[in-house]
Amino acid sequence: MSSSDYANIKKGGFKLKGKVSLGITKKKKKGIEKKKEVDHDAESRGGWRRLILTKDIRGGMDVAFECGDFSKHFLYSQDNGKFKIGPVHEDNSSPDPEEIFTIIKAPDDVAFSIKTGYGRYVGVNANKELVATAEAISERERFEIVSENNKTAIQNVATGGFLTMNRNSDGQVMCSSLVAKEFEMINIRTNSVLDQTVDLTPVEDKLSSGDCETSYVKMYQHSRVDLKNKHICVDVGDRKVIEKAKSEGTLHSTLLDRRMKTKSDRYC
Repeated sequence: MSSSDYANIKKGGFKLKGKVSLGITKKKKKGIEKKKEVDHDAESRGGWRRLILTKDIRGGMDVAFECGDFSKHFLYSQDNGKFKIGPVHEDNSSPDPEEIFTIIKAPDDVAFSIKTGYGRYVGVNANKELVATAEAISERERFEIVSENNKTAIQNVATGGFLTMNRNSDGQVMCSSLVAKEFEMINIRTNSVLDQTVDLTPVEDKLSSGDCETSYVKMYQHSRVDLKNKHICVDVGDRKVIEKAKSEGTLHSTLLDRRMKTKSDRYC
């Protein structure tokens, strides 16, 4: 056969007659894939799902607090440091920016703190009102979740009072009830991914005890004053107190207490 005869041959893949198997087949998937369950409750609120247990609360996550009657009314922060119950939301709409807060919490601590979009920590004042005016965290800015029968309430660590959210009330939001009843039932919601972990521990808190305290002293001295190597009034005593405060979640209040015990600082 000449080379020209080879050129005339129709080229193609190697074929076998009949249904002959070469043993190369795709494996069938065993079982039927489960359909992903749709959370209609979360979908109707723009994807913000409910959190029930303390272990579900993580530092760094964004949360919103809805009235426990599922009415789509959320806790609303105001620029004067006070709170109100926000207007009702339409279906499939997310909370407003004023209704979104950030959780501050250590992994091994059941208590947590709440920060507003205005950069202030949520706490309870002497009149048992919910306010957000603090720049540091003390016992009054720490809360815990109380859960029972798939319902949740939020209790202040310092006062023992429960947060009350009554959408029919036009007054100041209170945190005074010592018993969790109808209006103390609150839906805590988040849009965070289930397995997402975020560490929002301030850089200053991760420093050594001495550097940590010094950095906070500098931070809260008047920002317009140039220290020019002047003496910073701070207790240089036992740093073990600070180490203990870090582990117990009371670092900010401890630093403030130590600051008060030092001499008055004319540069504050």
